[in-house]
Amino acid sequence: QSDVLRFAANHAEVVLGEQLGANTPLSELGIGAATPNMVEATTKDTAYDVLVKCVQQQVSAVPVVDADSGALVASFSASELRALGTSIELGDLSLPVLAFLERHAPASATFVFPSATPGVAKHRVPATVRPSASLELALYKMVALRVHRLWLVADDAPDASGKPIGVVSQTDLMKVMLLGGPSPSAGGAKASS
Repeated sequence: QSDVLRFAANHAEVVLGEQLGANTPLSELGIGAATPNMVEATTKDTAYDVLVKCVQQQVSAVPVVDADSGALVASFSASELRALGTSIELGDLSLPVLAFLERHAPASATFVFPSATPGVAKHRVPATVRPSASLELALYKMVALRVHRLWLVADDAPDASGKPIGVVSQTDLMKVMLLGGPSPSAGGAKASS
């Protein structure tokens, strides 16, 4: 999917064309809608707790939100678990999720910033998009940041670290581009792929 989206971004004028409209807001395409009962983790959860949530809810990623404010602070996905078979010790799963991510985030993590959370030196800032964002912006952002999902934050959120309300996955973008219009499952996904 990443390769197809990269191709689409490099040829957006042809792939998106007039039928889709590169400037069409995600919400009008059915992929910028809030996801009811979205699975999320908090900064108080351990890495093990988050892993259990992913398995129980059959999702490949969850947003990690600040336990007090609900603001998006990180993303925990299957890619973080690649280290499970190599360098991770079982005890690391008992770490708070942000400490686990600090220790085991892939070296290719796009954005690593100082953390506002006490006891955590740094964390990867998750990629976000708003429902009013254009299809073209979402496509370019996903490709440029090399991510599989963009967490959806409300249009009225003061910044990109607002409370996550949904997710836009590579699959969502592919469906819209290949089917040529609004997604039949608009906003219905509980997770991302």
